[in-house]
Amino acid sequence: MGENLSVLFNAIKNDWALVDESDADEHYVLVNADRDEYPNLRPSKSSIEKLEQDGFICFEPTKSDSKNKVREYSEFLGEVNPIPLVYFYELTDKGAKYT
Repeated sequence: MGENLSVLFNAIKNDWALVDESDADEHYVLVNADRDEYPNLRPSKSSIEKLEQDGFICFEPTKSDSKNKVREYSEFLGEVNPIPLVYFYELTDKGAKYT
C-alpha cells in the first residue's frame, strides 16, 4: 500500500468514497460521484482503520453511512445481495502533507 498512499490520499481529498460492498470483502472500492471505480486501488479495511487511528484521515459522518450500521440485503429474482455501505473520509493536516 505504501506507494499507493499518496494516490489514496488524493482520491480522498477529491471526495472519492470508500465503498464496502460486502462483509466478506477485506478491501474497499473507491468510487466517485459518477459511480466510476478507481482502477487498481482497493485499500484494505485494516489499512484504512490504521490510517484513521494514526491520524492521517478522519471519518466524515455527515456524508457517510454510520460505521455501526447493520448491513441490509436486497432480494431480486430469488438472489440475495448485500447493499453496499458508503464511507467518506477527510484528510487531516497530517495526511494532507502526503498529497
